[in-house]
Amino acid sequence: MGRARLTAELALRDELPEILADLKVENWTKELSSWRQVSSIAGNEPASALVSADDRVGEGSSTVTTKTKKKSRAVWDIPASVLRSQLNELISGEYKGSCPKGWQQRCLDHSQYKDSFDSLCKESDLFLARHGIIREGQRYSMETSKYDTKSRRDMRIAVFCHGGFGLTWLSHLLGIPLPLFHSSFYLPPSSVSTVVFDEHNNYPDIHSMAAFDNNYDPISHDSQSKRNDFVWMTPRSLCIGGTNHLSMAGLETKISSYEVNGTPSGIKTNFW
Repeated sequence: MGRARLTAELALRDELPEILADLKVENWTKELSSWRQVSSIAGNEPASALVSADDRVGEGSSTVTTKTKKKSRAVWDIPASVLRSQLNELISGEYKGSCPKGWQQRCLDHSQYKDSFDSLCKESDLFLARHGIIREGQRYSMETSKYDTKSRRDMRIAVFCHGGFGLTWLSHLLGIPLPLFHSSFYLPPSSVSTVVFDEHNNYPDIHSMAAFDNNYDPISHDSQSKRNDFVWMTPRSLCIGGTNHLSMAGLETKISSYEVNGTPSGIKTNFW
């Protein structure tokens, strides 16, 4: 979208103007505008419900009454109290039945986008793989022969995107259930979130090595060498929704002109 591209240009033109020519549009990072509530929970009707628009009186014109579709809220705007109640068993660990049920069974509105979320996660993994960062379960690896310590720690990836996508992507990177992340974090406009791929060691356990080689033998010299060929990393948050750069510049966080009733997306009652 235009706002994300403009933000990228403004952020880079002074400090890193040489990068501007290499900016790439990653279509998979587009805003999730269609991810909207489909149930009638919390007093919000489905998107298909028709409601009467307010009577509008224009100067020199008669009163006009129209019928329009009510725009349902985005899934990350669903009240946190609703999502937390749906996830209560998952959060507390007090499961009912023979097996635990995650958000894809508990949260009707989010489960509608399970396939879309899975697709986003796969695109994320492919995107990071192009930079040598390979996902293995809930962690990642890099080949030490191709990316030494300096090249790994000098690597910086900046993605300029909108709030709904940002929240959803972070839930995947940080391994937090999607509805729980949507109901727990907020990304102000023009904020910066920082994730570090934390290197904890380069000696994976035996079960992890099976992901690389089903014939893994912990005794063989070849396997022992392979254990030193990869460094393991886990995404960890340093900051979510940071606005220190705005404060230092004497700027306030602005509410988007697209918002309704003067409240920011993601927090609808008591923030501003």
